[in-house]
Amino acid sequence: MRHLETRNNLASPRNNLGFPVGGTSIKYLTSRLQAVGRQDLLAAVARGEITTYTAAEAAGLIQRPQNKGGGNPGPTKRRAYALRRLSPATTPSSDIDTCGLTYGELQELWLGCGDNGSLFSGEEELRAAWIRARGVVMRIWANNGRRPQAWWYFDAPDLGLTWPGYDRQQSYLYEHNALSESERVELERFWRREFEQAQAADFTMNTGAEVLHGVRARRAHYAWADIPSALIEAWANGRRRRGRRLSTADSTARSTAWSTASSTDPSTNPSTSESTSESTGALVEEAAATK
Repeated sequence: MRHLETRNNLASPRNNLGFPVGGTSIKYLTSRLQAVGRQDLLAAVARGEITTYTAAEAAGLIQRPQNKGGGNPGPTKRRAYALRRLSPATTPSSDIDTCGLTYGELQELWLGCGDNGSLFSGEEELRAAWIRARGVVMRIWANNGRRPQAWWYFDAPDLGLTWPGYDRQQSYLYEHNALSESERVELERFWRREFEQAQAADFTMNTGAEVLHGVRARRAHYAWADIPSALIEAWANGRRRRGRRLSTADSTARSTAWSTASSTDPSTNPSTSESTSESTGALVEEAAATK
């Protein structure tokens, strides 16, 4: 059985433009539980029946590190008991509950198998799980220009797509027209913001090993944001065209202001020479201001 891409190969959280893989703050875990529609678990947290961390673990959003030293099994049993005793009346049925997979199995379809290997016995069982739970997994995790690992494993080959690596998922799917319109719009907005930010004259980027400046900093920032090269080229050309138009308009405005100010020959009226000179300067400034 070939394994799905493992979590060890995923990029660091800062490079995930949506919710990062990881993070255990209450605010972050609460937002993820809201995003996947687990109001039942959030309600249990509010009632004090379980912790936010336990709720996120039950929803398959995180995986609690295994206790390799034996340790006291009491906390694990208490968490399991707390989850079992949640009232069915407060836990509405959903596609997550009815797909037939555990949260751990759903998480594997999303992230790939963990360090301890797959929860499925073989590729046949893995494929059956994907067919059964594809709608759930895609609804929750196919967003922001990224796709679950099971999608890359089973669906992408039929579309002629290959895994580009975690850092290039967004631009790759964008360039191959494999994203929804809303995802394209959202990514283009993000990419344009990052592109414009990099145009500052004093823009720098700290790679952790060195501080980059100028062109090198911009290129590194584009790579970090995973901006498609076609968009970079189009936006850069647009900035150059705007610059040329502004330069031409500025030159024309100054020439017009000078011609207007010089239309009266100061030699024919010496007394107006000083006022004419002052008017010329004012017109030039006004024309330049209205470019």
